[in-house]
Amino acid sequence: MNLPNIPILHPIGEKEGGFLKQKELVLNIVDTRNGQPLGPWRNQARARFFSSPLGDFVWQVHPQGHRWRSHDAQIVVDFFKTYPKKKT
Repeated sequence: MNLPNIPILHPIGEKEGGFLKQKELVLNIVDTRNGQPLGPWRNQARARFFSSPLGDFVWQVHPQGHRWRSHDAQIVVDFFKTYPKKKT
């Protein structure tokens, strides 16, 4: 897997059709990056945080399908505030 060394946020709904395949992908990314599970991210029970020197990984699993609930969008805002794009 050839991913850039940047933080990744991967949101998904448990009821999405491809959930199990995406779960497998997430676990592969975490394994490839030697991610260390550190528990919930920012006190969000459904957001799992994996620390990695290649880029942290946040996996946010909400209980619905593909559609977002409005309050789930806050985690996206928080993620980009925590990991702003670095100037080159």
